[in-house]
Amino acid sequence: MKKDIWVFMETGKSGRFRELSLSLLNDCRALVNSLGGTLTAVAFSGDAEKEAAAAGLCGADRLLLADAVPADPAAALAELAEKEKPWAILAASTFFAKECLPQAAARLNTGYASDCTGFALDAQKDCLVWTRPVLGESVLCDVACVDRRPQIGTVRPGGGQKHRREGAAPVQVIRFTPAASSSARVRVLELLQELSSDGIDLESAEVIVSGGKGVGGPEGFAPLRELAAALGGAVGASRTTVDRGWISKAHQVGQTGHTVAPRLYIACGISGAIQHLTGMLGSGTIVAINTDPDARIFRYADYCVVGDLFEVVPALTREILFHRG
Repeated sequence: MKKDIWVFMETGKSGRFRELSLSLLNDCRALVNSLGGTLTAVAFSGDAEKEAAAAGLCGADRLLLADAVPADPAAALAELAEKEKPWAILAASTFFAKECLPQAAARLNTGYASDCTGFALDAQKDCLVWTRPVLGESVLCDVACVDRRPQIGTVRPGGGQKHRREGAAPVQVIRFTPAASSSARVRVLELLQELSSDGIDLESAEVIVSGGKGVGGPEGFAPLRELAAALGGAVGASRTTVDRGWISKAHQVGQTGHTVAPRLYIACGISGAIQHLTGMLGSGTIVAINTDPDARIFRYADYCVVGDLFEVVPALTREILFHRG
């Protein structure tokens, strides 16, 4: 049996593949090499020529591209997998993927691992071992789908740097037409993407400055916005601030918000509740600013600043702007 791996690709409103999907392609390349299979990007929208090149740089050998966005994405993915027989299907852990992939797994009568923090090959059992948090993120467990194929899972983004695969053969683009689903009760009119008020896709931002209860109110996000602008980043928020109406849901990071993995994550006035940590622990470098020296978030931060965010954040902004001239 061939051991091909598929990565389900999501696109932004611009039609370009999202960084989360490209990073996951990159993460799968070494695994595919060890299996001797093919790495395939699967997309239901996007510009074939431009996106094939981007997928190839991140490790893809092929791009399966739908002619039209299907009314029932889960059914279309299952139909395609039934025909092509991939060994595994992965997707970045986003709202859409966590809704679509389990439905596809059910149609294929196979297992599904949700919101995993990692995955690895178990050569002895000839399957993937998925690592995922349980019991309120307090425990990590390994799960595997030993007998059924394809193995399907969604994976949280990591904060690692992508490795570009220069000089590789051009990606083979294969177009397909999803069968119309007679059971579909919806019709796709337009693809929309929720952006932060900064106009930045939070899940693709390389720098995020987030605020928690410590910002004190809606006006407390003003210095965070200034710092984010100076860094060319986006503004994030904890669930508490969203629930209190201080900032829109589009900014929320955490278990019930966005899962992010920027190169730099600056947490301001955030205590470090599990709900929030779930969404940002894949970040490359974490800086925490809090007046409480015992704040839980300091256990996970690379740099800890004990101080008033309304003094520290403006000072950081001034220094950044000064050095940028």
